[in-house]
Amino acid sequence: MQFNLKAILLVLTLLAGGSGATAQSQLSWSEGHVNALIPGQEVSAGYLRITNNGEQDETLVGFASAAAAMVQLHESSMSNGMMSMKHIESIVIPAGDSIQLQPSGLHLMIMGTNKEAFAGESISIDFHFESGAMFTASLPIKSMHSGH
Repeated sequence: MQFNLKAILLVLTLLAGGSGATAQSQLSWSEGHVNALIPGQEVSAGYLRITNNGEQDETLVGFASAAAAMVQLHESSMSNGMMSMKHIESIVIPAGDSIQLQPSGLHLMIMGTNKEAFAGESISIDFHFESGAMFTASLPIKSMHSGH
């Protein structure tokens, strides 16, 4: 027997006297874009603000996109005069707060890009959270020469 998880969660929320809002509806994104591909490259970076308007912390644990073979969260940092970058497995977005993914800090690394997808005006990336919440961000593609 199959169950529709979203329907079950909605019924449980309503029975508990809630408004019907789920963790997924408490997560949102804004101020986002991805860099256009540099000729000959298959890697891009993405930036956005992720906001958690919920009452519980949410842990971002993964991504999926038809525009790339892999999307990961990375963090750039300066150490001994050298810029380095490391993969971050997960990050907590505190309840009632937001995180900013930006150049020279936390950002998305979009690898093994689908060049056809990057020929459009935007790409979609699914953001997956430990709680089971998920949202899709349609991020505009911006030329690095446009000041971004």
